[in-house]
Amino acid sequence: MLYNYDLPNSSFITDVSYDVESEELTIGFESGTEYIYYEVPAGLVAQLMFCESASNIFNDEIKDNFEFEKVDGYGDNDPEPLEED
Repeated sequence: MLYNYDLPNSSFITDVSYDVESEELTIGFESGTEYIYYEVPAGLVAQLMFCESASNIFNDEIKDNFEFEKVDGYGDNDPEPLEED
C-alpha cells in the first residue's frame, strides 16, 4: 500500500510517499529533486511525518543510514544536508 503526504513541518521537504510493503520512502525536495530511500521502517516514517522538524529527522536518521537513489538518475546522487526548520 502506498501512502502520499504533504509535509507541513518542513520548508525543504515538500512531499513524501511511502510504500509499506517494499519499505520504499520517496522524498521530494523544494528544489524539485526526489530521492528514493530503501528499507526504511514504518516507525521512522511516522517520526518524519509527526515530528516538529522533518529536516532534523531526515538529516539525523535517514540521509546517511539507508541506501538511496535519485529519481530520474541525474546529478551526483548525494543529497545535501538540509537546513533546520
